[in-house]
Amino acid sequence: MVFLQDHEVDFAFVSETWMTQQANHTSATIKYYGYNIIHDYRQMSMGGGTAVIFKAGHTVNTVNLDIDNISTFEYTSAAVKCSVDMRILLVCLYRTGPVTQLFIDDINSLMQVITLRYDYIIVGGDFNIHIENAADKCKLWNFLKQCNHLGLNNI
Repeated sequence: MVFLQDHEVDFAFVSETWMTQQANHTSATIKYYGYNIIHDYRQMSMGGGTAVIFKAGHTVNTVNLDIDNISTFEYTSAAVKCSVDMRILLVCLYRTGPVTQLFIDDINSLMQVITLRYDYIIVGGDFNIHIENAADKCKLWNFLKQCNHLGLNNI
């Protein structure tokens, strides 16, 4: 938390939170340091979990994207309320296992939905795609081409 304060971070994405409930010691500590948290945790098993942490001065709300049948990753999505008429979405994503066509299909489904609903989208987290692996590199290239087609940029 000190890192976020020292570097004046407004928004942070955290994957593998290992949190087990919405109200807990970790979320209380985050609030103590002047931040808030929106997170999703694995209810049926340990590990995993995703979170968006943000400075308390920002208005950020949980968003249910209503996307069915995503099975290859977990995510937390949150909308940022701005003073101007802008729709900003933050998505923290965590994926485990091998890079499969099902993952590419799932992420494409997510991107198609959110690009229609929001003006600005920031996606971060841990995709667990290893570019040193030739097969992953090829799938990553195809994924990035799909994102580019939807008007998204990799930064």
